[in-house]
Amino acid sequence: MANTKTSDESAASALTGSELVRIVQGGSSVRTTAAAIGALGGWGHTLVTATSATLADSNRIVDVDCTAVSAPGTVTLTLPTASAGRVYLIRKIAGAEDETITLDRSGSVEIDFAAADKVLRGSTEPVATGSYYMWPMWIVYSDGTDWYTQAIGNQVLHRKGAAAPSNSEDESIGYLPGSTWCETVQDPGSKLHMQMGTDSGSADWMRIDAVDVVEIDSGDSPYSMPSRDRQIFANTTSGTITLSMFALGDQMAGVQYSITKVNTGTNKITLSFGSSTSVNGSSVTTFDLPGSDDADYGRWHVTYASAAVWVTGGSALT
Repeated sequence: MANTKTSDESAASALTGSELVRIVQGGSSVRTTAAAIGALGGWGHTLVTATSATLADSNRIVDVDCTAVSAPGTVTLTLPTASAGRVYLIRKIAGAEDETITLDRSGSVEIDFAAADKVLRGSTEPVATGSYYMWPMWIVYSDGTDWYTQAIGNQVLHRKGAAAPSNSEDESIGYLPGSTWCETVQDPGSKLHMQMGTDSGSADWMRIDAVDVVEIDSGDSPYSMPSRDRQIFANTTSGTITLSMFALGDQMAGVQYSITKVNTGTNKITLSFGSSTSVNGSSVTTFDLPGSDDADYGRWHVTYASAAVWVTGGSALT
């Protein structure tokens, strides 16, 4: 066969990966395939829609649709032989609660220092189009001997219900400390707020809130106070106003209200707790703001402590 310059060869059609390529390895000429060369830096994409799949070295981005199994159930991903430099980006893109992703190790290798298969932490959470969850993602990588995992995008709720997270698992998987949430309960004027806490349960979750301003009159009475800081401007011209307060509890500790009477009428403003509550050292179910029935403006500061409510201020304060 006559020698031909590469530039004189015919152009190749679409590659299939099976094409032979001559390379030099260890000082000797050997052959390989286009697919093997591509696999060296392969970050191709695989969509897993079955109950199990074997991870290919050439497809390093793996999207897992867990709806292939019924909750509780698992999609099993079998890892290839541990090899230094092998890295996968795995995402759960759909699936209900308790539809999990499990890594199946090969041979005697370890995953995260344990000789056992690995359930990816956070894959138990639901994911669906239009939900308030982001896709959980993990980096899975090998040092040539074993495998390791690292969550890089876990479930973060951006909206919450009436209750705070119920356990430490919710904190590490659902509500990350410092994540934002928007409360749809106790409107008007829902805004973004901050939620922070420890891993010892809902009682230790504290709200760091934007302070909303609300204007009310006797037509809004009784007005249900929110479980977060709020400035209340109350007009008692047309009648008395009752503010329905929350019961004492750890989640209310530190919550503060600023209440301002904006008129000179003599109708009072009353705090109603619904059950016996310690207010300024006395056990009461209702508490009239001092001087709120005077013909003067007034301002009061209401603070929740862990075991009591304290009210300061009075009439003629503006």
